[in-house]
Amino acid sequence: MIKLLRIMVLALALSLAACASSGNGGGSSNTDDQEDLLIRAIFDLDELLDNVERGVPEALLARAKGIVVFPTLYKAGLIGGAQIGRGVASVRYQGDGPWGPPAFVRLKGLSFGLQAGVKSMDLVLLVMTDRGVKNLFRKSASLGAEDFALAAGPVRKDIAVNPLIFENEKRAVYSYSYNTGAFAGTAFNGAVISPDHEANRGYYKRALKPSVILLSRSGESLPDQAKRFVRELNKLAPGKPPAAN
Repeated sequence: MIKLLRIMVLALALSLAACASSGNGGGSSNTDDQEDLLIRAIFDLDELLDNVERGVPEALLARAKGIVVFPTLYKAGLIGGAQIGRGVASVRYQGDGPWGPPAFVRLKGLSFGLQAGVKSMDLVLLVMTDRGVKNLFRKSASLGAEDFALAAGPVRKDIAVNPLIFENEKRAVYSYSYNTGAFAGTAFNGAVISPDHEANRGYYKRALKPSVILLSRSGESLPDQAKRFVRELNKLAPGKPPAAN
């Protein structure tokens, strides 16, 4: 029932965004796609902790230094599957503080599973290390590289069986996905995340490096959906308040 209500709220939000676009003369703001992406990313964040057994452990999310959400990641192919998706990233202030503004990113690359046909999934990446976060500032970062090592994230039922399951893990990134079809094989290693400069420039109205966006503390001046995204992150996984100047 809760999930149904969330889907209805998401549909309403997307509808209102479309109406606002038409009311502004057909989308002259050029931010409609980014607004829709943020709305769907917010929905994914709610899903993170919704499932009692398969949800993301709160303790792991609390330790995350960065997060990347791809609300729709498309994959196609039989033996080698091409991946492409648009997403949004955020990092914590000073590694353990509140979450910062969202930056738009892209993912593309190859997978080598046994996918049949074209499928789509929602993908969430939890970035657990400072070196992993620095990858989000680069021109591109390959998942599975030495300082961007990737592993399937543990879920709540894993923690219930073994509370220390991730205590000794030094993975840079944990991945969580849900989809409309089954996928097999190492689906994400080798995929490349890169900044979506066009989307960032269109949304923030000027050309900004990913590091400038992600490390900014100008939360009150953000567009409305960006504020909502940051508020949702800080509600799900609050960090230490910034030290007073």
